[in-house]
Order: sequence, then structure tokens, then C-alpha cells
Amino acid sequence: MSYWPSSPPSVAHAQLGRPTEAHDHDHEGRIFAGGALTYWRNTKERTTTFDFSPEIGYLFNDTWGTGVLLGYEHTSAGEGPARSVENAFKISPFVRCYYMHRGPFNLFMDGGAGVNFAEERKGGSVERRNGFEVGIRPGGCVDLTEGLCLCLPSVFSATAVATSPAKSQASGTTASVYASIPKS
Repeated sequence: MSYWPSSPPSVAHAQLGRPTEAHDHDHEGRIFAGGALTYWRNTKERTTTFDFSPEIGYLFNDTWGTGVLLGYEHTSAGEGPARSVENAFKISPFVRCYYMHRGPFNLFMDGGAGVNFAEERKGGSVERRNGFEVGIRPGGCVDLTEGLCLCLPSVFSATAVATSPAKSQASGTTASVYASIPKS
């Protein structure tokens, strides 16, 4: 199992807060949906990556919610017989806790676990890997308007990842846009 901190733990602290008067709407009973879409091409290395990670969840109130992140990633590298193609799938349920609301700014922590399935084809061989992850994913959101917010990448994350056979894994940062549906 590997431990991947992306910055010192001292960065990930804040005080607990409740919505203020400037936070003029609540999130109780809302369904939220969003995610990330990434396309990256390195022409020098002849590497292409496509990643689609939708996320959907439900907010119980201004503090607690739950959801699931589904992910698909396609990576290809090289040319000819040395060409490698990998497809990976991910399912990661999580619990979200908003611990600070200040005007349109919100900070949250996602705690969850997930499973990963990958298949890599290189030449005539096929390698399959399965893994799991357990971790905490902090983040922040800016309410653009009621029902629409921009979620920003976390400044610290800690995730334990295990794969079979063992293979190093890294992660990147993204910004996501979320929309929520008010309760009827």
C-alpha cells in the first residue's frame, strides 16, 4: 500500500463554521452533479490521455452529503509494436462534510473508498490490474449562483492505493463545475 501526500498536512486545517447571512441559500435536499473531463496529448512523447469522471450526490443539509464518483480513463503511448493502450474504470462512493461557509465560499472534506479496474494491452500481451483506494479529499467551492458552483482542486490529499501487481500511480488536479437541483 502506498501513501501519497501532495503537500504538508499543516495546510489542511480550518475552523468549523456555519452559514452566515451572506450565504443566502441553503443546500438542504439537493441533488448535485458534476465532474471532470480531461484530454491531454503530448506530441513529443506520443502519449494521449482521456479521462471522464462524472460525480453525483445528495446534500442532506448545509453540512452533510453523500455521493459517488465514476471514472473512465483511456491512455495510449508509443507507436507500432511498442504501442501501449490502457483502459481503467473507477467507482468511488464518498461522504462529504462542509466545514466552512463564508459568503459564496465553501470548504469541504470528502472521505471515501473506491475500487479500480484496469487493462493494459502492449504488443500481444494483456495485463489486468485491480486495486482499491481509501482517502480524504479536501476541496473548496465558490457558489456562482443558486444551483451552480465551481469546485476547486484540493491543496492537500492523502490516499492509500493498492494494486495487483504493484504499480506506481499518480494523480493530478482538476477544477470541476457542479449544478444542483433544488427540492420540490
